[in-house]
Amino acid sequence: MVKISVITACYNSQSTIRDAIESVVSQDWPNVEYIVSAHKLAPTFGYQDCPH
Repeated sequence: MVKISVITACYNSQSTIRDAIESVVSQDWPNVEYIVSAHKLAPTFGYQDCPH
């Protein structure tokens, strides 16, 4: 089975990062590697706020 790698690079994206992550993780491809590179998120944004 082919592994798909998805990389999301974001900068000042606290208003859209949740939708981006949810979009990727909701796909039905069984073998996905997902990397999020988040730079300069608002100080109130926490990784606990991201969908798991």
